[in-house]
Amino acid sequence: MIQPYKTTIRPTAFIYTPLCILICLFTFSLLSAQVTLSTDFTDPSKATSKLHNVWTVANRISPTKGVNVANTMSVNVVRMVGGITKMVNGKRVPNYAYDPCRYDSISNTYIYNWKPLFSRIDKIKRSNTKIHQIVLDQPCWAFQHGYHFLPDDTPYNGTDFKESERISIYGNSLPPKDKKAYAKFVKAMLKALVKNYGKKQVLKWRFRVGSEIETPDHWRGTKEDFISYFAITEKAIRAVLPDAKIGVHTRTPDFLFKAGKVKNYKGEAFASFASSLINYCYDHKVRYDFWGISDYVIVNDSRPLQISAKYDELFAPLVTHPKWQAHTILDVMEYASVTSIKGRNYMKVSTTHSEIIDLAFSHMFYTHNAKGLDQIYRWGMRKRSKNTGALLELHKMVGKTRYKTIQQGIPATKSNTVKVLFAKHDTSNGFDALLYSFNDNDLNEKPEESVRLQMGTHFPVGSQLKYRKALYSKSQNKFQSFLESNPNYKSIWLKPKYDKRGDPIKILNTAGKAAWKAYNHKTPYAFSKWKTITTVARQDNKAGSLISLETQLPSFSYEKYEFKP
Repeated sequence: MIQPYKTTIRPTAFIYTPLCILICLFTFSLLSAQVTLSTDFTDPSKATSKLHNVWTVANRISPTKGVNVANTMSVNVVRMVGGITKMVNGKRVPNYAYDPCRYDSISNTYIYNWKPLFSRIDKIKRSNTKIHQIVLDQPCWAFQHGYHFLPDDTPYNGTDFKESERISIYGNSLPPKDKKAYAKFVKAMLKALVKNYGKKQVLKWRFRVGSEIETPDHWRGTKEDFISYFAITEKAIRAVLPDAKIGVHTRTPDFLFKAGKVKNYKGEAFASFASSLINYCYDHKVRYDFWGISDYVIVNDSRPLQISAKYDELFAPLVTHPKWQAHTILDVMEYASVTSIKGRNYMKVSTTHSEIIDLAFSHMFYTHNAKGLDQIYRWGMRKRSKNTGALLELHKMVGKTRYKTIQQGIPATKSNTVKVLFAKHDTSNGFDALLYSFNDNDLNEKPEESVRLQMGTHFPVGSQLKYRKALYSKSQNKFQSFLESNPNYKSIWLKPKYDKRGDPIKILNTAGKAAWKAYNHKTPYAFSKWKTITTVARQDNKAGSLISLETQLPSFSYEKYEFKP
């Protein structure tokens, strides 16, 4: 462990000289830091894995005309095998145009037509976008054949769905009535894909079974219905492509829909399927290659953020399950930081909280990389989109080796969390420190945290290195700076009942939008000029030297340091 740099002054021998004054000031500076974050770039045991880009996948729902996705990203395409809806005279009805399967009631057979599926895939390929994952979620409408639907005003009988469940907001959310027919369809589809695109290409695509399956509008069946559905689908795909990558998308392992008040047709609450699915797959030798979780972080004063507990909430119950398949890749397949969410509509966060949450999520993925954490899927990210702010700084660190952090001391505000991501280039001797601060329980501003950074290096004592830094806090956030430019913003610019951290286009009134459009932000995020820092002696008697510096870190902010010889 790198020890804090210490200076001892004997009072009986104190002489007021410039050197003594300098020593006294240096000593006070060291004592003023509440938290010390350190690593040792000379210690191989502190080196972990290389940082990878966890933000390379964009989500798209049921595309029919290709996808508008940033060139650096691949795409996860949802509802690609039919079962979708359209609006006719204000009413949601089945859209059969994109179903590759229909039921012929005259011949009592299922008839396949792969043209709609191929057309959609071809348009995505012509968009110069790689398909990362094809989602098999809403089954074709043909697989509702054989169901009898109860009138909505009658009780469930434990066998049938109700008329209102025939069509959900997402489309067909019912299990296939004829499971053998559905398995036959999946096999035929995989064979058609291989024939049309080649085995090598199809093996590059992952196949996800379901979307947030414990949500009624995604899946009206029971837990047992889904487990059977997943097993049938997995077996059918592997009958054609044994090495295909197949997985699932659930809610969090402790999920309970609307406090258990909504029941399925057997009178059961919609709750997590995770543990039962893990058990079944282990016991029946059904393989899943990846597992996805959704997480929309609510950023308003109604609930705590609990970012520090996210790994334990999302993934720990899966990977610690005694029957968990250890090779499994873990992704967050739907993610956003929002001030509110209702159904399919949500309000994005425009304050620094969004950047810090993105950064904390990324850091969690790096810290638990060995457990299989891989990607975070985003909405949006159009052709002209690019990473900015914290994600840009992270992107610049991709390929560098992450080093473990040693933390000493506690923040001045005990409920604050202060962290740092240390990374070193393997060949250039350059290294970075990206530190950030957040509070799990309170979104409001707290006093700055005094932080000391220490890094052990191979350089001899007295070596001079160049470094630069950039701070992102409320002053560098244009919207927060705009609001703080007028202490009366709540009464003159904000619409009633909207959270001040939301999208300015949606939460500002007419006067606010006009002021926002005219606002000149004078403190944008920017790096300092390159400065020089001199290394000092280590206190652990190891060879090399120590870089030690202090900084003040505001609430919900990050600061990036870049060092080079």
